[in-house]
Amino acid sequence: MLHTPHRLAPWLLVLTLAVPTAAGAQVMTVTEWKITRTDTGQLLDTETERSEFFNKANCECNIPLQVEVKFDQLYPSATYDYQIVAGESCLDTANGNVIRETCAVLVPRVGVRMLGIPSTTFKTTARALMLDNCDGKPQTGYTLAMYTNAQNSVEWQQDTNAVDYTIDSESPDPPKNPSLKAGESQVTISFDSHTTTATSDAGTSTVDKNFKGYQVLCETTGGAPALGSPKKAEYRAAVNVCGGSTTPVADAGSGDGSSGASLPGPIPRAAEAGPEGGMSDAGVADLSSPDAQVTVDAGATVDVGPTDSAATQDSGGSSGSGAASLDDAYVCSGLVNAAGSITVSGLKNGESYRFYLITIDEARNPSTPIEVGTAQPQLAEDLWERYKRLGGEADGGYCYIATAVHGSYDHPHVRVLREFRDRVLMPTRAGRELVAIYYATSPPFADWLARHETARTGARVLLWPVTLAASSYLYTSVWDKGLVLLALCLGIGLVVRRRRPR
Repeated sequence: MLHTPHRLAPWLLVLTLAVPTAAGAQVMTVTEWKITRTDTGQLLDTETERSEFFNKANCECNIPLQVEVKFDQLYPSATYDYQIVAGESCLDTANGNVIRETCAVLVPRVGVRMLGIPSTTFKTTARALMLDNCDGKPQTGYTLAMYTNAQNSVEWQQDTNAVDYTIDSESPDPPKNPSLKAGESQVTISFDSHTTTATSDAGTSTVDKNFKGYQVLCETTGGAPALGSPKKAEYRAAVNVCGGSTTPVADAGSGDGSSGASLPGPIPRAAEAGPEGGMSDAGVADLSSPDAQVTVDAGATVDVGPTDSAATQDSGGSSGSGAASLDDAYVCSGLVNAAGSITVSGLKNGESYRFYLITIDEARNPSTPIEVGTAQPQLAEDLWERYKRLGGEADGGYCYIATAVHGSYDHPHVRVLREFRDRVLMPTRAGRELVAIYYATSPPFADWLARHETARTGARVLLWPVTLAASSYLYTSVWDKGLVLLALCLGIGLVVRRRRPR
């Protein structure tokens, strides 16, 4: 009898490993989470990437995801249970460490034999992680967590290494008081902030912290995109992400050797523990049944159910067609970060366009487009056109020589010289004096040129570099102007060098 304790010691050690903890004790620890878009392969690794992904459009389009979880264990030879849940404050510690009904169970209760360093991979969707909140859910912090315990235990314990992410399916407010002003080949849209400014006793005002900027969409009155090459859309809308359809995007593979696997269907909700210590059949196994849980080897891939192919949710977003539908082919401005004005250029003079304005939040949700109105860009009225409109009778628009040389006041070269006169010379005192001298001396010479074709040909050759210089000044950047000046200096240098006597 003296040796009995020594003979029992190995059995006591085995029992300790097989039943390592009491109910509710933590038995597994997550070491890494990897959330990947299976349609593009993008890893949602940072908080910014996740906050921009879980928006209204990606929820409506049910973008497929793959989640890989790596975890460690305290007792390598034992078998434990785990389940993976997403939502807001999912562990109800006040009622016996059960999972709240408001959370989504992504992987139902699974038993794992701890062999080596375990991991599991499962497929889900943006809609599942957003708990089907595709329409109007304001910015809310959610958590993706693994809950673990010893087998057949009612209580769950949350691992501390959970993944935090933010969902936002609420559209921001549109801008206020928009107006239009047409110019030459462009239209300017002016507007006020979409927020309401309120002054309190402390002198503070309302500021929208969940704000990215404003963009303009525009179309012809016939409904076609206004620009041949649209600007980059800084927002996400279902019409651009999945064509407005809520049918899940085809799975590009899970990375576990399979491809085209089905996506999860309706989101299972966890239930409170029943009197027998089990869970209801709302997505969590009932432990009162002998087949209630599945035991898998560590490292296996868990497929959490078939796809509900008959999507019933409306696609949402903006109604209508063209720019009003938020189609990114109609984006005609870059992102502006503050209220004020946005100028849309590259438009055709004499053609009517319709304009829409939107607000974009940090999750890239757009507001409902507001129609600003219709405008028609027009050629700017120069000094000569204004002179004739007011009753002037002189010919040539004061561009006497250029008009005589090219035979038309509306010749493109004449228009360049007129624009150079109005935009460069006339705003300065020296320029105005130079123009006045030209007006006083050029009419007789212009009249002579009009009667001599050969002289007009020579004058066209002489005017060509003047027109080129004026065009370069008006229509090129500072860098291009520098190149033109350098080329001119080099040309003059070559001419001077050739004329030097040797």
